[in-house]
Amino acid sequence: MASLYSRFVRDIVFPAADLLVGTSLRETYRVGRALEFASRDEIESFQTKKLRSLLKYANENVPYYHNLFSEHGIRDFDEFTLGELPRIPKLTRKIFHANFATLQSMKRARLKYKENQTGGSTGEPLTYLLSLES
Repeated sequence: MASLYSRFVRDIVFPAADLLVGTSLRETYRVGRALEFASRDEIESFQTKKLRSLLKYANENVPYYHNLFSEHGIRDFDEFTLGELPRIPKLTRKIFHANFATLQSMKRARLKYKENQTGGSTGEPLTYLLSLES
């Protein structure tokens, strides 16, 4: 049986945050709980489904990734597997700075987000956009 605190967070805090800030904490919590005792195959299936969805979105909405995927022959996102991740080049700080505009979703105007910044421990802070829906 869930503790009073756990139920309070699940039933009061998460829904309030979802409503006020536009997050999806309650759904994230639900999925996390469902995966807590899932088998390795179930977890991998969930991860693959999420990865394919993310890659499709990036290809359709983020110019940088659309071009990158085209250049590397990555086209069939319905068949993409976790083992193929190394085919996608890493996004470095240098690439991020040079391509900031094309790394933004074309749906940005419709998304709820906030601008964040790293602490700058490398000498130069990195500004990025953080979706409130993720």
